Amino acid sequence: MTKFNHVMVDIETTGTNSTFNAMIQLAAVRFDLNEREIDMSMFDQCLKIPGNRFWAEDTREWWARQDQAIIDKIWSRMRDPKTVLQEFYRWVTRDMRGENLILWAKPSHFEYPFLESYFREYDVAQPFFYRDVNDLNSWCRARGLSNLSSEIEVQGEAHYAINDVLHQIQVLFELMERTDVTTV
Repeated sequence: MTKFNHVMVDIETTGTNSTFNAMIQLAAVRFDLNEREIDMSMFDQCLKIPGNRFWAEDTREWWARQDQAIIDKIWSRMRDPKTVLQEFYRWVTRDMRGENLILWAKPSHFEYPFLESYFREYDVAQPFFYRDVNDLNSWCRARGLSNLSSEIEVQGEAHYAINDVLHQIQVLFELMERTDVTTV
């Protein structure tokens, strides 16, 4: 059995429409939910905006109100989107021995459609099956802890995807501890 088959993903984008807006940062961490352990080889890449995708003006205005150093850091690291997706696929599927990957996101109905759209556009295999997607917000609400995410401080800058991923895993592990869930 593969130890790290759970994957927390966070993206930063130019809008909320997965068909027309772009991913500008993709970060992920593989982890073992039962052992509450993370794989230290993390994925954190920034993507150039493809010519067929664009900014939503409300999102551009939102980014303008954020810490400019964050968007500058994203801009300085942008690479070809197809290359990033190919590297992500290799990274996320390494050491897999037939088990399904379990995708986690906050919220999954935002991240998953962007990933699906990009994998399709760049003809890269989709490593996640839609039935194996978990929404962290829903897990927290179902256990009566919908404010848990705001109780735990983000380490580093918020809205920088790798920091958000690590925060989300911390929230999930805390949720498991508080609700005495031992295995998934």
